[in-house]
This record gives sequence, C-alpha cells and structure tokens, in this order.
Amino acid sequence: AWAQAYAAVRAEDCTLITDELRDYCRRMKYTDLRSEDHRQSVVNALFKMIEKQLRPKGADGAPGLHWEDKHVRQMPNGRKPDGVIVAEFPGLPTDWSTVAASIEIKSSAHGIEDSVLSGQLLQDFLDMAEHQPRRFMIGLAVASDCKVFVHLCLPHGIYSCAVGQLPSAAETESRHFELIRFVLAMYTALPADLGFLAHTPYGFSSTFKVTDIPGCTVSSEEFKGMDIKLQGGRAFNGRRGRLTGSRSWIYRAQVQSADGTQSSAIFKFIWYSKARSEVDVHTKVQDMDIPYVPRLLHSAKVILPKVNLTEHEEVVGDILVVADAGVGLEAYFASATIFGDMVPFIDVVAGYVHTLLAANNAYGDTHVLHRDISVNNLMVRGGQPVVIDWGFGVIFDHTTLRVASKDAIIGTAPFMGIRVLASHGTRSVIDDLESLFLVLSYLLWSEYGTKNDHHLDLWGGKMEKDKLADNRSNWLASPAEYIKRMELRPTDSKVLALVKQFYHVVFPEDPGIYKIRNDASDPRLAAFDAHALLGVFDAVVEPTGDVQTPCLDKLRRFVDENPRVGFMSEETKTSGKRTATDAGHSSMLPPSKLRY
Repeated sequence: AWAQAYAAVRAEDCTLITDELRDYCRRMKYTDLRSEDHRQSVVNALFKMIEKQLRPKGADGAPGLHWEDKHVRQMPNGRKPDGVIVAEFPGLPTDWSTVAASIEIKSSAHGIEDSVLSGQLLQDFLDMAEHQPRRFMIGLAVASDCKVFVHLCLPHGIYSCAVGQLPSAAETESRHFELIRFVLAMYTALPADLGFLAHTPYGFSSTFKVTDIPGCTVSSEEFKGMDIKLQGGRAFNGRRGRLTGSRSWIYRAQVQSADGTQSSAIFKFIWYSKARSEVDVHTKVQDMDIPYVPRLLHSAKVILPKVNLTEHEEVVGDILVVADAGVGLEAYFASATIFGDMVPFIDVVAGYVHTLLAANNAYGDTHVLHRDISVNNLMVRGGQPVVIDWGFGVIFDHTTLRVASKDAIIGTAPFMGIRVLASHGTRSVIDDLESLFLVLSYLLWSEYGTKNDHHLDLWGGKMEKDKLADNRSNWLASPAEYIKRMELRPTDSKVLALVKQFYHVVFPEDPGIYKIRNDASDPRLAAFDAHALLGVFDAVVEPTGDVQTPCLDKLRRFVDENPRVGFMSEETKTSGKRTATDAGHSSMLPPSKLRY
C-alpha cells in the first residue's frame, strides 16, 4: 500500500506545494531556517498546504488525517511534541491512540540519523504504543540544516533515513520534491492502516477476532471464531526505554465463543525475539501441573515480515488468552491490612513459594525458572495465589543445570536479586525467592514505612543497575540496617515477622550479602534448605484448628516429599550434569512420585 501510494504521487502536486512553501518563506522573510521557531512555522505551513491540496479530493467518506501544532497545545498526558498528524475519528478527542505520525524539530543535526533515538521522538513512540499494540509507528525529525529524516519504529528496532529537505531557497531542488512526495504518500497510505494490531479503517479496534490480525497463525478452529472484546489495559516493560526487545500489552477482556458463551479472561500480546516464547513456557508449566498458574485457554502467533536491513533476530508476536487471575498482590495486601487478619495473606505467599520450588524441581528431567517475580506478576483470585507472566521464563532439560546461564540480566529491576543486578551470568530459584522477599519488603515499606530517599533509591526504577545494586547491598547489609532504613511505624503485623524470618533464609549470615553478591558462583546453592523456608512460615503462623492455611499445608507436604528441592551440589554446579548421587535424591524422583 505504501509503495502504491508513493508511486501515485503526481509531480505537479509536488511542484505546486514546493513553490507555495517558498513563497511563504519569502513573505515571512525566512531566508535562514536555522532558527527553530522559523522551522516550526515552515513545518506548520507545509502540512496546512498539503491538507488544503488534498482535502477537496476526498476519499469516499473514509477518515483522513489532519495536522495539529502541539508546540502550543499539549497532549492529554502533558507532553508537547512539535506536531502530530492525527487520524480523524468521529467523536474521538486527540490523544496518543489517534496519532498517525509524530514530528519533532531538533535544535541541531547531531545524532539525528541514529537508528535508535534517545530523546523526544523516542518518547513519542512510547506514548503512541502505550495502550494498544502497534506493528509500526512513524516519526519525522527536522534538523537545524533543514534535512528531514523519517524514523520507522518496528518491533525489530528503529530505522532511519533522510527524506529530503525543507524548501527554503528560491531555486528548485530535487531534495525538496522528495520530502513533499513522501508526505503526500503518507497522507494517502496511513488512513487505511495506522499500524494497530487489529486495524480497521477507523483505527484501533477493541473488538475483533484473532484472524483480523495481519500475520496471525492459529490452529484452533474454536479460537478462530471467537470474539475478543478488550476492556482496558496498558503496556508493560517500556522496551527498556529504547523500544527494542520485548514489549507486552495486557488487557482484561470478554471472550465470546461461537455458541454465544461469554467468559472473563486476560488477553495478552507480546513482541519478542524468535528465540523466546511465553506460550511455550506457560504451556510447559501447565503440563507439569505446577500449582497456582492460570490456565492458558488459547494461544496464537503473529509473524512479522522479515526486515532484511537488520541483523536483529526475527521478531514474532505471542497472543495468549489466560483465565482471569483476579487482583494484584498489592491491592490484596492493602485490603488485608484494613481488616487486620494477615494469615490469609501469608498463606498466599506460601503458595508463591510452592510454585517457584515446584517449577524448578525435576519433572521428567525438566525445570523452569520464572525470572521476573515482581509486584505486578503476583495475583490473588478467590483467596488463591496466582503467578502470571512467564514470558521471561526459561526451560531446562536433563542435559543442563537448574541454573540459567544466558539472558540472565532480565526482569523488573527493583525486584531483581542482588546477583542479577551484579551481572553474574547465572540464575537459580534462589534468585526468584529473593525477588519474592523484595516484593514483600516493598509492600511492608510502602504500607508501614516512610517513603524517604532510601525508598526512592530502591523502588524509583530510574537508577542504573550498578548503583541500585550498591544501594541494595547497603540496605540489606544486616537485619538491623534492613529494618532501620524503612523507618517503620510501630506495628505488630505478622508480615513484618515474616520478612524478618525470610531475610535470614535469603541472606544467611554465613556467607553474608557481600559474598553472595561478589562470588563467581552463588554460595547459597549448596546450602539451600527448603525446610528453612517452612520454618519462616511456622515461626509466624501457629498451627491451630481455627487457622486455615491450605497453601502452607500443600507446601509443607511438597517439601516433606522433596527435601532436596532447590539444592545444588558443588559437583553438579561445576560439572554441568546431574550426578548419580543427585539422581538418587527425592528431589529427582520421576514425575509419578512427585506431588505438586
């Protein structure tokens, strides 16, 4: 469609608009466009002239595009791009979801040709993709020498090239025609497809079938005929601030099958490199019958056309429809503090521990690490724990250790284990348990503590990982320092007692946090004792007939039957294979003898 639109642009239209723009510059006495204000005025005039030229032609009533100068009138989120080209949707106000292209006028030419921008245009792309997946986004940047660059943002990366120059002189030059031709083609091609995941001529569609998604492959006939209605969501991960790598969108949704049956679910879409698949990991833990994992109802893949101009891995999309997971752990904790009974909350935490240990235990010679335990990925439904978002999970077979040795530095930074922040090349279930400890600490600090500078340094999410690792080490240097920095209000909360006990399991006095952070191999692996984790809960919750702790009871049975779960011998760590001794441990029993 873009190629056809570009070929259809008439030379006489380019000439007319170029001449009009030069006349405008002469009338305004803009003989020198090095001034950013002058370039802003010329860009405004350019788009108004193009729209004047195109508007009378119409397009069978289909919505068109129009230019808005946002340099003087901000977007709903308070940002002020220099300008946006907005799709005209009847009754819809201008916001980032209706932006077809963004324009930024740069004060210099420095860095404007970079394939990955670090400034305003990058933030425009982040805003455009905030609430719905897009297969592509377009931005224009105008440099101080009047060169104009187009930046095409794909899941593979951001690609840039020069598309001409703003007319500013009396003579006719081909580079001026190039710019006008590109903008005219953009106005022709964009209204039909703004790059949304499921697009219509009227923009983003919140009700669709997976077959409406370009490039989608789905094997289930039931899923093909199912209507999906999204009910609000947001993007996660932010592509690490550079729009590269994975990015996911999660929505609460209603799904309706062909027979009219409706059910609540979670719809998730994620871009990722071909080497990783959340569907594969989620399916594996579901097949392993790991407890407290939401059921994957349907899945599909979206294959993007290959980009030959890049050496990046091929990017594909995962579509997951997952059973409703309930409410987030933070909201559940807040309600528990209001009612004052923290035993159900602690029981839910025991369930999370069970999930992490069971996934990492031997099951048909397969192990799974989650690697992204955070406050957003722990849910509660009907009083039962739910662990979601297995997109960063990794599967091991019998030829490998239960320790990840690639892509180790991934996850949510404020909840990454200290060794992960320190860039050690391996990860284990102990790192996931440490992340769970940090989630509990965050909840406790946020509810009962003081949001001081220490809180901002640890949970603000804006700090480089090395600095964050230093702050974390200082905070966790000792149990006393751990409590002191939170500046907790007086409380007899059982959660405080829980995290104090949890601290000693995750950061034992011997070897201590500095050795844990700095040693080449994790010294906790050979000394890990799952029964010590049970002791954390037993020290807080007294077993009586009146106290119901079903998740803790299941965890206790699991650890009793798999006492070596989480343990990694020195010989296993160094050899890279499970030893005969390890094979004899109950944690290595065949699936038929394991209870999850």
